[in-house]
Amino acid sequence: MELFSVVGLFVQAIVFQYVILNFKQMFDEYLEYSEINNNIRTYKDNKHKVEIMQMFFGAEKKLSDLKPYEIEKLKTFITKDLKNTKSTFNRYFASLKKAFNLVIKNHNLNVQNPCSMVSSFKEDNQRPRYLTQEEAVEFVKNMELEPLRIEVMEPSKHIFSHIE
Repeated sequence: MELFSVVGLFVQAIVFQYVILNFKQMFDEYLEYSEINNNIRTYKDNKHKVEIMQMFFGAEKKLSDLKPYEIEKLKTFITKDLKNTKSTFNRYFASLKKAFNLVIKNHNLNVQNPCSMVSSFKEDNQRPRYLTQEEAVEFVKNMELEPLRIEVMEPSKHIFSHIE
């Protein structure tokens, strides 16, 4: 019977610890981690993200009070109010998620990361790629579209210019 009461006290201590931790404490731990494990540019970038998120959530807000819909509100704040891209929000979200994972690990908490209930934006990372003459020839050969004739053209004038 004594073992169960000791385990119960331990669980209560873990839950209590999570209830009293606030965003400032979590972000301080995150920035300490970032300073040690990242280069100076990444650390400064993370520090800026933390300042924005701490301003948004409130430094004294308890971690246990954060609800997934508030993270959804952060999406709107970052993308609409601050006029950032979806990929920028995803960087903020990754930092928030990492901060929660660190505090959960460092304090041996048995709680779910609230970020796990929110999804990041899907990113379109495709960029146009232009082939060199050699790559174009090889591509066409592989597609079995021979014969192929490639000519070097004169530099073109901008279509909106008035130069003729």
